[in-house]
Amino acid sequence: MIDTHVHFWNYNRDEFPWIGDHQPSLKQNRLPCDLAALTAEHITGLIAVQARPTLSENSFLLQLAQDFPIIKGVIGWCDFDACIEPQLEAAASHALIKGFRHLIQDEPQPSLYLSEHAGLQHGVRVMQQRKYIYEVLAHQADLPAVVSFCMRHDKHWLVIDHLCKPAFAGQAAFDWWQVHMRKLATLPHVVVKISGLVTEAGTNASAADLQPYVDAVWTLFGSERLLWGSDWPVSSATHSYADLLAYWKENTRHLPQAEAHQIQLATPVKIYQL
Repeated sequence: MIDTHVHFWNYNRDEFPWIGDHQPSLKQNRLPCDLAALTAEHITGLIAVQARPTLSENSFLLQLAQDFPIIKGVIGWCDFDACIEPQLEAAASHALIKGFRHLIQDEPQPSLYLSEHAGLQHGVRVMQQRKYIYEVLAHQADLPAVVSFCMRHDKHWLVIDHLCKPAFAGQAAFDWWQVHMRKLATLPHVVVKISGLVTEAGTNASAADLQPYVDAVWTLFGSERLLWGSDWPVSSATHSYADLLAYWKENTRHLPQAEAHQIQLATPVKIYQL
């Protein structure tokens, strides 16, 4: 099984302002050696995803991948306010860099950033020409802008992190989320990552709370366009790694197991070219 969404860091307050005072367990170094015991019997590969908006993040994750072969790929960071071509040229010599991400959710106006930031538009076009994945990180409220963004950039895979962070705010919110996810599902280059849900659902979230969302994307996207990720260590603020594996097993128990296995292995191998 490949966990397609993990983060690693040497913690300091300045570089991780998004870690709040309500998450003291995250305010410490989180490295592959801390994860190894949790994944040993289940996980054969990891995709390390950027957590800091700095170019030094790329070299940090690449060094970890060199030291820990279980890391099969890196989703790095690009500065969309600078010239993108030299950044991609620098990345080209590192086969483990599979794509890039920016913390769009932390922009003052995420939807406006998705629709109007010229550097983002140009950067993602060039990334797709060079066959890099771009991972989209936004909240449910920004789904209309996410849909439009994905329609504009259709030359290579786009991965929607965390199911676009659904609101878990009742049936009306779920229905609105599902309408926009259905629009994304019509775009064959869009892949959805089943990850990060426990953080959005809260400390007491159960597998049953996640079930409608897993069922919805399974129906809309199918196993060839779904990935699974733990979002460790962010998820560890509310749930253990064992919880996440148990929830995944529970959420997929009534679904074809061949398709579950495809999400766990064949689809990440295809999308990330592992």
